[in-house]
Amino acid sequence: HLKYDSYGNITAIEDAAGNPTTLHSPLSTPHYAYTGRVWDADAQLYYYRARRYDPAAGRFISEDPVGFAAGDANISRYAGNSPTNATDASGLFEIEWGSEFSENEKKLITDSLSRIRTKVEQLLEEIDKELDSLDESLRSQLDYEVSNLRRVLIGVKEDIDSQSKNLEIYRENEPDADRRAEAWDNWPFFWFDDEITLNDAHGWTESTESDLDELLFHELTHFHNTYDDDRLGNLMNAHTIDGMITGSFKDSTIWTYVKNHSEKAKQPPWDAAYIDYNGDLHIPLGP
Repeated sequence: HLKYDSYGNITAIEDAAGNPTTLHSPLSTPHYAYTGRVWDADAQLYYYRARRYDPAAGRFISEDPVGFAAGDANISRYAGNSPTNATDASGLFEIEWGSEFSENEKKLITDSLSRIRTKVEQLLEEIDKELDSLDESLRSQLDYEVSNLRRVLIGVKEDIDSQSKNLEIYRENEPDADRRAEAWDNWPFFWFDDEITLNDAHGWTESTESDLDELLFHELTHFHNTYDDDRLGNLMNAHTIDGMITGSFKDSTIWTYVKNHSEKAKQPPWDAAYIDYNGDLHIPLGP
């Protein structure tokens, strides 16, 4: 039998007779509570990345690194003492649940955000590596658009790691709507939180990890000025870049786009004429 505190964290493990027992097999030891954090059996604490939580005391053992910026006068308690309405997945960033979500659904979302953060870090490293493989003239040709892509990725990572921003998550059931989800950016209303609404009618709860990661990443990029079309360029189209989160930069349509632009950059200027080996004059029509 497992005994829990008011936040759903394991405080004791007992046998059928109610006696405390120790489980030696790591396969049978429950490492996670519903908040999705790792249980450290030796220290009797939960690891929340930014700090550790003591289920016996019902509080974090250190103050919130954010201080009072999180909006809570008590900087050692969990999610403002409202664990059913908010989740503090890292000890820093709060997700506010604007609709009813089961604990399993909450964990699906917070686990996905953790995977997205890790993947974004990998993508940033990969992008820099691939760009370093190009000569300086080609890098300068691509600098503007690729720097915008990097800015989006850095923004998504910083949002997930945010020390003061909250993300509100809602759900809807709209069978007639094409959208699987939608994002609402708080700009210019900075006193509101960013929002993501998931459409139950399109079955996000049954999605694979990859599909859910791509869905949430797509919406998170909208908080950094991406659109669902090419109005700001190919690399600012959320539909173009969302596949990177489950693959790699080099294997993505993004890298194909970059390489194509690299090849174009090697060609003569578009306003210049050139003569081929047959002596014919050619005027490029443009990219």
